Amino acid sequence: MGKLLLLVALVVVVFLANRPDKMPTEYLNVYSEQPFNDGKKIVGGPCLGEKCLTVYVAPWCSTCHALNPMIISLVNQLESEGISVNVVVGKDSINEVESYAKKYPFDVLTDHDGRFYRKAKLKGVPYFAVTNVRGEIINDYFGGYTDADVMRDKLDI
Repeated sequence: MGKLLLLVALVVVVFLANRPDKMPTEYLNVYSEQPFNDGKKIVGGPCLGEKCLTVYVAPWCSTCHALNPMIISLVNQLESEGISVNVVVGKDSINEVESYAKKYPFDVLTDHDGRFYRKAKLKGVPYFAVTNVRGEIINDYFGGYTDADVMRDKLDI
């Protein structure tokens, strides 16, 4: 039993040591059905408010699909309070990413080639990261809850 606890502790330490301290600053394409869209938006790095949220999802992720209603509700709640949210859809073909992006009633960022995913050293999806004005990760979570209020409590946002 002691060896198992030691192994678990070692895995946690390795995971935390490999986690980035800051969200990377990347220009990603914005998926929008609006014809006036400029096609670029920055994700990660400094945000305009005290806290910001970045959510990374993928079309092939069944958990991501199950969490879509919660993510939409969470984005609506946070943005109504002036908290900026970036939803990033990635890690799949352009067609799959754009098709999945249509499920959101707001503009999302696309990362079909996974460049941002790799730069952020993500280990899986869905991924939620709360950052401060310096882009430092305050709290993050892999996975999710189907209730937006529970997710907010977990992320402390």
